[in-house]
Amino acid sequence: MILGGLIYLSLLSPAQAQEAFATVDKLWEPDAAGRWKSITDATQMGIIGETEDVLLTKGMVLEQGQQVRAQLGMAEIELASGNTLRLEPGAELILVEPTLIEQLAGEVMYMVKGAFSVKFGTVHCTVEGTKFEVIGPNQVTALHAPGDNKTEIPDDASEGTISVQVLKGKVRVSTESGEVLLNREQRLLVDPDGTLGEPQKWSMCNLCGYHHVPH
Repeated sequence: MILGGLIYLSLLSPAQAQEAFATVDKLWEPDAAGRWKSITDATQMGIIGETEDVLLTKGMVLEQGQQVRAQLGMAEIELASGNTLRLEPGAELILVEPTLIEQLAGEVMYMVKGAFSVKFGTVHCTVEGTKFEVIGPNQVTALHAPGDNKTEIPDDASEGTISVQVLKGKVRVSTESGEVLLNREQRLLVDPDGTLGEPQKWSMCNLCGYHHVPH
């Protein structure tokens, strides 16, 4: 179905959804007053296609290899592996494997239960059951409706500084220049050339009010 110039995908049956690689669990977009509201149909978040993009809907089944962008909203995605991803505004990623995400831009919170990896440019994060965030420059390219003549040159958001901050557990951050093990409430900055900084104290109090959205 086409609505607002972008395509909506029909949802699969519960049996099909159980076999899905991932499912869109929650969506939020700001209202006219800037307040975050839980929504069913996104207008600023979608799956990136070669010629046109597909808007996200709550309950939508996502396939392995798809590229998801949260332009001006937030999306929570449940992987079949039992792990959860929350894309903040400006985030973009590729669903590579059940336990591997390639993050392309912005900020994503990862809530994982077992072995899991995130790749962002030259930065690799490996964990074993934890909660952490990877933050890079936001993606600012708009979603494309049918007929937009999509010929964009993607922004290379991975060229900016990347921050990894751990809320719970441990995260091993590695680049070609070395690796650093981060513990709970520690933060690390990685330069565009892959140079690793020193672990810094980082409190979860920094999140107070920041990630507050309705359920």
